[in-house]
Amino acid sequence: MTLDHGPFRRDRADPDAVERIKRWVRTALGLGEADTVSVNEIDCADPACPGRETVILILREGSPARSCKSPGAAVVQTRPTVEKALKG
Repeated sequence: MTLDHGPFRRDRADPDAVERIKRWVRTALGLGEADTVSVNEIDCADPACPGRETVILILREGSPARSCKSPGAAVVQTRPTVEKALKG
């Protein structure tokens, strides 16, 4: 069974945008080879949400997992919006 709507929709974030965001996160946080960055898009159904969000998950060796959200699809993210999400 595949879901085509909501946070489980089948289409994926633009791969080039995802890689660009991962590079920005690695640079901004000084992450090493053992650290992991995951970037995904979700559609938030809550009326208080901006609709589509880019979610960044950071798994840093020796630290708890951390997640950050930035409004909009991955393709519209800029370095300043990603850095703002990391600070928030």
